[in-house]
Amino acid sequence: MRPLSKAVFNGAFVLEALVAIAQLDRFYGGQLCELTGCEGSYASALIKKLLDADLIEALPREEGQSRKYFRRRPSPLWHLAIEWADSIVNPQETGVARLSTRK
Repeated sequence: MRPLSKAVFNGAFVLEALVAIAQLDRFYGGQLCELTGCEGSYASALIKKLLDADLIEALPREEGQSRKYFRRRPSPLWHLAIEWADSIVNPQETGVARLSTRK
């Protein structure tokens, strides 16, 4: 999955992070590191890009909370990420029709 993510998103952990975000009600940067194995700086940069694209939003801090939490905003991207990752992990189980190659 990581080589494909690197080729498409220019980041080896992007697709994994998108899948994680799609499945969580809220998340924080360190959580993305734990789930994907990426570095903290990578997770921070990805969060900034997703914020700038309005794909996620920051949640207000609760009293006594030290972590900065985020949540996904409605977008077809989240379903796409899950479906695409599933088709990579389980290619024989996908219902995706393949286009025939042209000659």
